[in-house]
Amino acid sequence: MIISGYGNAAYNRCLGPPGASPLLRFAALDLRLARAENSEQSTQVIMTAVKRLQAQGAINVRADANQFSVRVEPRVGQNLAVISSYQNSTRSCAFARDDVDEFAALLRGSPVSGREISELLNPKQDRLVVAVDFYNNSEAAKAAAGVIREAASKSYDRRTGWDAIVSANEGLRVTDSCNHMRIIP
Repeated sequence: MIISGYGNAAYNRCLGPPGASPLLRFAALDLRLARAENSEQSTQVIMTAVKRLQAQGAINVRADANQFSVRVEPRVGQNLAVISSYQNSTRSCAFARDDVDEFAALLRGSPVSGREISELLNPKQDRLVVAVDFYNNSEAAKAAAGVIREAASKSYDRRTGWDAIVSANEGLRVTDSCNHMRIIP
């Protein structure tokens, strides 16, 4: 069960040292099994499941256990199929959001179904990037770039995505100000 998905500043002070807790931004979950005999069993089962899913390439998260629950915080993977990028601005955020929605629909039922497509920030270049995350699987990201290029001819402007590339994650992150994600159906 989800114990917490948000914690205000007062709640986070009760949990430990002050800092930029992901719970302040709705960017993590605290989990505990409802039917576990005790918190140790709950933690062990959740951590085992997280490790198994990460080994399969199904998720990319940071998971930390405490005495009551396991905090799971999603992470951006190392290999992404990039669809588009824009100089970071409020207007560009709207363009990137439109790309996320459009390509989630265009890629429906394709080999990339079930993957996340999202807006990410490249802080080094101050650019918004629309990408499909393939965690640590560079071959899957390469194949996805081809699928995206094929779908590009059906995009609204018939150009977005035509030059899709694979990019290694060099500091890409989710941003509070421009944050939009879809799971490709």
